[in-house]
Amino acid sequence: MIKLLERPLSATSLKMLLRDPIRFVWRYGLGWKAPEDADEPLTLDPNAFGTFVHAVLRDAVEQLEGDGGLAGADQARVEAALSDARERAVALWENVQPVPPDVIWRSTTARGHALAATVLAYGLEPLPKQKTWCEIPFGKADPKDNGRDLPWSLGAPVEIPGTGLLIEGQIDRLDLAGDGSRARVIDYKTGKIGKKMEEVVIKGGAELQRCLYAFAVKTLLGGGIAIEASLLYPNAPEGDQALFPLADLDGALAKVSSAAVASRNALLAGMAPPGEDAASDYNDHAFALPANAGYLPRKLPVALTALGPAAAVWEQP
Repeated sequence: MIKLLERPLSATSLKMLLRDPIRFVWRYGLGWKAPEDADEPLTLDPNAFGTFVHAVLRDAVEQLEGDGGLAGADQARVEAALSDARERAVALWENVQPVPPDVIWRSTTARGHALAATVLAYGLEPLPKQKTWCEIPFGKADPKDNGRDLPWSLGAPVEIPGTGLLIEGQIDRLDLAGDGSRARVIDYKTGKIGKKMEEVVIKGGAELQRCLYAFAVKTLLGGGIAIEASLLYPNAPEGDQALFPLADLDGALAKVSSAAVASRNALLAGMAPPGEDAASDYNDHAFALPANAGYLPRKLPVALTALGPAAAVWEQP
């Protein structure tokens, strides 16, 4: 377990540690993975669809940044960049992995294009002399990112304060003012908006990106920078709130740090029961749990007691 916790954690793996310790051990300690999808999928699952949209956005933004910048681009330039990016993403996807039947595939890629267009059309006030990056990594060095004009060193470590835990990841979008005084971190959500999102801070440990990514930017660019961190839901119904800023970064980070320490200590003490997310429809390790409808209702109260302070995060807003 010590070696496992010495590795950098992503927002996804930290969420799993906080909300379902046994799955964290299975996935990252033992390397267990859910069975692969069929060789010929009928649709793209939500994660794959999100990956496609992010690929289109990164390509389009890099084009625009190389031609005067996203902040000053008019609608025609943005649409041209998105069309080019979509064509390249489609070609790359078809070359490296199976795709759904043609009619479904064309409809899916058109929907991804439309969603990316909604993202770039969202009315964010440009920062002074703004520069923008999409899919910007931190805490890890990947050869595929060599040569990119990034604002920090890829291998620079980022540690959650007071935890001894390192984090890594990819920020969906970073806007940086020309003088380095202000930064805006955006995490895109291609799914549906949850309830009372305006009240969410870390959502019981399930919503960590805004906090962790803003902290990474603060660490890598210096403490004097003013940082905005938000979730953006491009699928929001017209007229509804789509952008959800994090009001108190330091407060959110304190919650995450406290929860991470408690979960780390529980794991090192041998406590790795099923957690809050074990009963989720998205638990891709559910096949490893006993096939008994009464198992989790019986075990979760016991897990709550066993984890003690480590389970307190589940009640955080």
